[in-house]
Amino acid sequence: MKINFICPPASGNGGTETVLTKVLNHYAGRYDLTLTLTNKPENPLWLKQIDQRVKVVIASCDHGIKKQLFFIKTFLQTSNDTNLIMIGANMIKLAALVRKVFRKKYRIISWIHYSLFEQNLFDSHNILYADYHLAIASTIKKQLIQMGAAENRIKLIFNPIEHNPIRKVDNLTDEISFIGRIQLQEQKNLSELFNGLSHVPETKLNILGTGEDVEAAKQLAQHLKISQRVKWYGWQKDPWEQISQHTQAIVLTSNFEGLPMVFLEAISRGIPVISSKFIGYDDVVIEGINGLSYEKGNIDQLAQKITQINQIVGNPQKIASSIEQFYTENYFKRLDSVFKEILQ
Repeated sequence: MKINFICPPASGNGGTETVLTKVLNHYAGRYDLTLTLTNKPENPLWLKQIDQRVKVVIASCDHGIKKQLFFIKTFLQTSNDTNLIMIGANMIKLAALVRKVFRKKYRIISWIHYSLFEQNLFDSHNILYADYHLAIASTIKKQLIQMGAAENRIKLIFNPIEHNPIRKVDNLTDEISFIGRIQLQEQKNLSELFNGLSHVPETKLNILGTGEDVEAAKQLAQHLKISQRVKWYGWQKDPWEQISQHTQAIVLTSNFEGLPMVFLEAISRGIPVISSKFIGYDDVVIEGINGLSYEKGNIDQLAQKITQINQIVGNPQKIASSIEQFYTENYFKRLDSVFKEILQ
């Protein structure tokens, strides 16, 4: 059986790449696998983590008509017994159009890692051209149904996480941490986190990651007079080595997410989380057990949750046990069953 994973622009550092690597490595040798990237990753070291039995193809052009021609050729050369698993929505419509015009018979399966609404990354209606849909969150399943996708064509699979060493809580300090792309607005909405921190004068913030808004974020921290309490680590190959033994919680003040892998990574180590109530946050966050949540835009409530998080940090084993359905062994039982049902 042949599967070609079509991956949209990827940095090589994100949660999507982490999940994709796990899936490719799990099925390498069992299926004939190809990974086709629409761009060269910023961090090509990511590709070295992928099993050598997976064929990796990178589009030879960056954008525009040349990239479209590259993928038209790719789809034309795709055999009828191939399954295209599309991680980006924008290529789904093109694959369906080529299939229709040239009477191809390959199967198209969507596997989107973002909320379909509240974003400007893609036209979500392109997803409906797929034959089946792998949903990583219950929210995405609901959104697909709302858009008109048949429920029996949607398979809720979530994302996998490894069991990680459970941290000790002996050395915790009055710190919270953010891991991810630095965006003041847009998806990650870090301006809200900075404003929340300005209301909690004793708490420090660790920032692990990089992005387009690093300098603007540092200026905002100065403006809010919190820069002395913000530590900038930059991108880290292993962020958990830096912070897991002393941070109280991982925080996301996101406007939208799919299924945030950074939360699963944290909780699997016994670290609680603080989350904005983006659509689907409650697939992972169990209030008062593994984290706390607040209404997006409510700075006072965010500040309150930051001060309250120390009430649940003391039982890391209970925190880690709260996400049993996401651990790798349970995830791949689900995915094996789904692939047996829908792949040709």
